[in-house]
Amino acid sequence: MKKRVISMFLAGVLSISFCPIISAAEDSDVSDLILYSKEFFSVGDEFDDFDYTYETAEGETIYTFDWKNTETDQTLSVSINENKYISAYYKSEEDYKGLGTVTKEEAKDFAQAFINKTAPAEYVQNIKFSNIYNRSYSYNPTYTIYYTYEINDIPVLDTDFYCNVSKHTGEITSYTAPQEKALALTVPDPNGFITPEEAAAVYKENSDLSLKYYVKYGDDENTVYAAYRLENCPYGVDAETGEIADEPENDLIASRSTSFDLAETADAEEASGEAKLSAAETASIEDKQGLLTADEALALFEKEVYIADKTNMLSSLSKSYDGGKYYWNIYIDNSEADISLKIDAETGSILYYYNYYAYERALGSNSTDTADYDTMLKTAERLGNAFAGNVIEKTELEYAENKSFTGKIDGYSFGYIRTANGVKFPANGIEIDFSADGTLTGYSFSWNEEYSFPSVSDAIGTDRAYEIMTEISAPELCYVPEGTDGAKAVYLFGLNSVYLDKSGIRITYNGDIYEEKTEFEGYTDISGSKYEDIINLLYNNGYYLERSEFKPQEPISAEDFFDFFRIGYKETDSGVSMRFYNNDKVYSGSLTRYEAAEILAYYKDFGGLLTHPDIFDVSCFKDEIAEEYKAAAAIAYGLDYMTGDQNDCFNGSQALTNEEAAVILYRYLINQ
Repeated sequence: MKKRVISMFLAGVLSISFCPIISAAEDSDVSDLILYSKEFFSVGDEFDDFDYTYETAEGETIYTFDWKNTETDQTLSVSINENKYISAYYKSEEDYKGLGTVTKEEAKDFAQAFINKTAPAEYVQNIKFSNIYNRSYSYNPTYTIYYTYEINDIPVLDTDFYCNVSKHTGEITSYTAPQEKALALTVPDPNGFITPEEAAAVYKENSDLSLKYYVKYGDDENTVYAAYRLENCPYGVDAETGEIADEPENDLIASRSTSFDLAETADAEEASGEAKLSAAETASIEDKQGLLTADEALALFEKEVYIADKTNMLSSLSKSYDGGKYYWNIYIDNSEADISLKIDAETGSILYYYNYYAYERALGSNSTDTADYDTMLKTAERLGNAFAGNVIEKTELEYAENKSFTGKIDGYSFGYIRTANGVKFPANGIEIDFSADGTLTGYSFSWNEEYSFPSVSDAIGTDRAYEIMTEISAPELCYVPEGTDGAKAVYLFGLNSVYLDKSGIRITYNGDIYEEKTEFEGYTDISGSKYEDIINLLYNNGYYLERSEFKPQEPISAEDFFDFFRIGYKETDSGVSMRFYNNDKVYSGSLTRYEAAEILAYYKDFGGLLTHPDIFDVSCFKDEIAEEYKAAAAIAYGLDYMTGDQNDCFNGSQALTNEEAAVILYRYLINQ
């Protein structure tokens, strides 16, 4: 521990020693930039506290100036380089109550004016409006407006601008721009570029498109579906050469994931009690009868891999979230071993193993002894059969790699993926890792025998799937920065985000039918509604139903009510129900005013009071309130979410209309 403290101290000293020193001339330049920023953004004397930082990279120094009003705690920040190019701006907004009144179109005008003023004049014409984000999942007091930067009408990659505009004042609350050098690029002439079709052909030849099985995760059960998806695909195609383009060095390169979705576990609750056991407690005890003990489970593992020192061993019995399986989690931590093991407590299948010390020792070893590859492959197959109960026969060797981190072979990694009907199922499989000397360092196993696999005999084939994918997501021609001030033109493909089912219909990553969402531009049928202003105000603040017609006087469905209020819900065979609010009731069809009041009570964490109608006074309503909804009606009234009609009647059994729901949502938002 002492050594670590000394090392941290030395690192701090070195970082201070090598921090750039501001000279007197540079100090004058900083003063000039501060004064320029203050004048540009009208920073007044009320911002009486100030500090700044700076960073230098690739010959460019960017200063960040931070002001604060110590009386109100309001802050203002500007990032600017030596050329007075502003790359970031932020001003904290006051804590406004209620909903903003600035419209989306007004916000776009404010943002464009700010761009015109702030961005260098020679680049403004290349900054093109992209989209505006407005939909809120919790109240968002700003619009976020995005811009792309284009040269020759071709976007430059990773050069987006964006502005946040206050919905209350129209003021710009934050602004972010790319580095100045990213705008002044030398780009190739588009004449002579290959066509998108030619690029698509090159891309296809170098991509892995195949039909695989995936898991569709549901609220009650998981199922398997077949889908086409592009994987292990290249970065893009060079528009000049027609060859596969290398990814820019400064971009993160996505690495292949070899995880296999190990089952999640939760700590099992121990049944105990000196008094009479309840039925649930008795069932829990009986449920564990016949399970392996931790020692028995470990002994099964040691038939193949012996652990010499088992001192400092801890074990815990866990249960899967779906309640179907028990697992032993075993940890051994001593001077010789740091091991994690997970073993099925019923079948003895080894689900996970990792030996941290063996892995670290292998990396640090100077030994030149390396296990034979063929021997390690046979060892992997033997362990897979022993640990997983011969299911390795249902798999296909997906990859077999030499691991090399130090210039020599540091180990081997073997990955087996389950197959069914000749189709791979990446969610189930086995991964086995060895050090160079043949020591097992890691093992993971995921399998579910309950899954059934749909037939793929009528699948459309990869050629047709690729045609459909490129129709859905055509390649985009972009300029990609290369070198210090140059760029190359690359066709980029977004196909790896496209899933098709076996018939060629686009689906989501979870197997549902894909629904194309377009930017919502407002309702076409609310003119004349007495609540038109409220409906529009909600829309400006990001609360709306994504459809062209609001249908003001028609009943609102339970699903639309949840969506309108941004309340999480789950779908069932007979309707929809709330998530996370201890209300398992299923709502279907048109929602009544009673049901709306009940949902709001649960949403505001008053669900526990709904079973005590006797403590609530509903005399504020002139009509009779059903006993089971008295508490809900009183709570909705007390919070000023729902009131009676002109005759002071609650009308609880009547269907709630869309425009009435809008009024309730408005009242809910302004009374938070």
